[in-house]
Amino acid sequence: ATGVALESRRWGAVVAPVAASVAFSRVYTGVHYPSDVLAGAALGFVAYGPRDGALRDVLEEAAQRALALGGALGVHGGDGSVNAAA
Repeated sequence: ATGVALESRRWGAVVAPVAASVAFSRVYTGVHYPSDVLAGAALGFVAYGPRDGALRDVLEEAAQRALALGGALGVHGGDGSVNAAA
């Protein structure tokens, strides 16, 4: 939802209630604790923050090394990490 809002405030306003509903449903159904949902939301927000240049630098260096070694770059993380790597 944060990524969408950064690209388009209008679509961000549309997506935000959906994201909030999903977060609420995860707690309501007992799948996650409230702290899990809050931590996930915070991580999603921070992943799109102004400091994400450091992540991109690390990923660029890793991709160049993988290319030089003839290998592949694997990324483990959430949507923000995978999206930045892509």
